[in-house]
Amino acid sequence: MSRSGSNMMSSQILFLCVFLGTISICLCRLDIWNYVPCNEDYQPPDCDFSELDMLTVDDYDRCGPAKLNLHDRNYFLGA
Repeated sequence: MSRSGSNMMSSQILFLCVFLGTISICLCRLDIWNYVPCNEDYQPPDCDFSELDMLTVDDYDRCGPAKLNLHDRNYFLGA
């Protein structure tokens, strides 16, 4: 295998690892919502935005759907 072919293969492997890692992280963030019935109001623990000093992406992913009405929340989680 030539040097350029080796570099291309390394790039493809790196892309695949990053892609799969991103998917697994995204699925883990929304895992708390997998067990909530569609017609139930639910707020995950530690989601009072007024008490959080700094909001992170994880806070928005975990707590954001609780701020939506039921129809919008179900649409967001189903997409």
